[in-house]
Amino acid sequence: MERLLADMLQQKSVARDDLQGVLPENFRRIGNPKSRLNPGAREWQEAQEKTPIRSVANRSSSNPRSVRCHTDGAWSKEQKIRGMGWSLHDGNHIPITQRSTARKHIASPLIAEGLAIRYALEHALDLSFSSLHVASDWQKIIRAINSGSQLSDIYGILQDIAHLSSLFVDLIVVSIPREVNLLADSLAKQSLHALEQLGS
Repeated sequence: MERLLADMLQQKSVARDDLQGVLPENFRRIGNPKSRLNPGAREWQEAQEKTPIRSVANRSSSNPRSVRCHTDGAWSKEQKIRGMGWSLHDGNHIPITQRSTARKHIASPLIAEGLAIRYALEHALDLSFSSLHVASDWQKIIRAINSGSQLSDIYGILQDIAHLSSLFVDLIVVSIPREVNLLADSLAKQSLHALEQLGS
C-alpha cells in the first residue's frame, strides 16, 4: 500500500513539473488562487497601466463610401448622469440610424464622450460597416485617440476604442465644431433627461 501511494505521488509530481514547463509564467501566476496577494501580480497590473495606447491611424480621409458618424454626450454634474448619442448617415448625409443611451455614476464629461465613441464604433461594427468617418466636438479626446496619448481617467476606454478601430478597413476620427454636431447633441440630451425623469 505504501508503495502504491509513493508511486501515485511521484506521478502527480511529474505531471505538475511537465505542466510548469508548458504553461507560460504569467499564466501560472494568474491561475494561482493567491495571485491577488502575489507581488508579481501587482507588478503585472502596473505594467498594463503603463502600456502605451496604440494610436488610431486615420486610414481614409475621403472614401465616398465611408459611413459618417457623429457622437456627443450631455452630463448632469449634480446627479452624475450622462447621456450619450450618436448618428450614422451615408456620404450624401442621408440618415442610416441613430441611437442614444444614458448611464448613472459617470464621474466626468470626458468619460461619457469616450463611451459615446466606443458605443458608436460597436454599433457600426454590428451593422457590418467597414469604413467609418467619426466626428466629435471634443478635441481633447480626439487628439488622444489619434496620437495614442494616455488620459488616466479614460485609459481603459481608449484601449477599447483602439481595438475596435483596428477592426475597420477604413477609419478616420476628427473633431468638429459643436454647431455642426447638433443631432448627436440632441440625442444625448434626450436620453439624459429621460433618465433624470426616471430617477425623480
